[in-house]
Amino acid sequence: MFRQYVRHSLIRHYADFHGRASRMEYLCLVSLCFMIRALIRMLMQILGGMFGTISLSVFSFGTALNILIDLVLLVPICAVHARRMHDTGRSAALPAVLIGLILAVNAIPFSMIFKELSQESVSIFLLLEYVRNMFLPFLMGPYGPVQLLQSLVMIPLLVPGNENDFLFQILPGMASILLLGLLAWLMLRRGTEGDNRYGPAPETFHDSGRGMVSAVSNCLIHGYARFSGRATRSEYWWFTFVSMLLVNVFSVSWLNVFFVNSHFYDVSTVRAALFIFLALLPQLALFLPGLAVLVRRLHDREKSGLWLVGMLCMMLVAGFIGIWILFESYGSMGGTVICLLCLLVPCCLLMWQLILPGTRGPNRYGPNPRAGHTL
Repeated sequence: MFRQYVRHSLIRHYADFHGRASRMEYLCLVSLCFMIRALIRMLMQILGGMFGTISLSVFSFGTALNILIDLVLLVPICAVHARRMHDTGRSAALPAVLIGLILAVNAIPFSMIFKELSQESVSIFLLLEYVRNMFLPFLMGPYGPVQLLQSLVMIPLLVPGNENDFLFQILPGMASILLLGLLAWLMLRRGTEGDNRYGPAPETFHDSGRGMVSAVSNCLIHGYARFSGRATRSEYWWFTFVSMLLVNVFSVSWLNVFFVNSHFYDVSTVRAALFIFLALLPQLALFLPGLAVLVRRLHDREKSGLWLVGMLCMMLVAGFIGIWILFESYGSMGGTVICLLCLLVPCCLLMWQLILPGTRGPNRYGPNPRAGHTL
């Protein structure tokens, strides 16, 4: 269903500002923008971890790729905003006014940055980056105000403030969050039933039960803390993929910001603990549904949840043995290889169970989840 809605927006209605669009079409398109940016950010973090730091060339390439993606998705996302308002029976003028107010609010810090830039080459690059960041919360739909709110809460905990912060950063940020929140509320409203003055009801696509939308819905809405029943491979791996992207954007990126900036600013222990707790909050929120879908995936293999406990104990024992061998060999190459093998073997055994297909037909944990699905 996700792929069908994305194809519907990008191919059939790329620059179509007429007609109507459903909530699911809007959510799928802005989620695509969010996932692409999260993957690029994750790739840059991996490269930074491999080479110790992100070089200027890698950073420039990532920024250029983000700008290109934003330019490609700008028109269809603007179009789907207009069609979404049409679906509720209203004109697209109100979202256009809100977008104009968002740009006007962000013009205050934009003008301050423009005055401080001196070198022409650096100035052009940073100005393009800042202009892109002005449109980014709009392109990401409901994800935009959430990220802005996270920045607004966390940056004062880390960076020492001055008298201009409230006027040029905090106040525009609060105004942007309110405007983007109102825009997201307008986009997520229920559409009118049947035809209206903008055209017939938007085309809908039926979910197959094996896609990303159904996996996230089943794990977060229907099975947030449900350890009974079974889960298919697609449900587990789709939810793991989406969770990985969310954690990378809302947790890992902010922890990297903390560790980088902690070298420049003297952060108190209380502020550091609060910052880290807020950064880890998305991981804590996703831990329970992630554990639940893992247990249900083992049930699909007709394995008990206690099997997971046994695997974790095996990992701890294997890790202890591997570290002991590494310590006894004084860090030799052979000891390092044995240590890695001790750590990888139980992980590979668990991964193998998660990759294998489930049992056919019903088992002692419930009916076959492939026979039907609920949304």
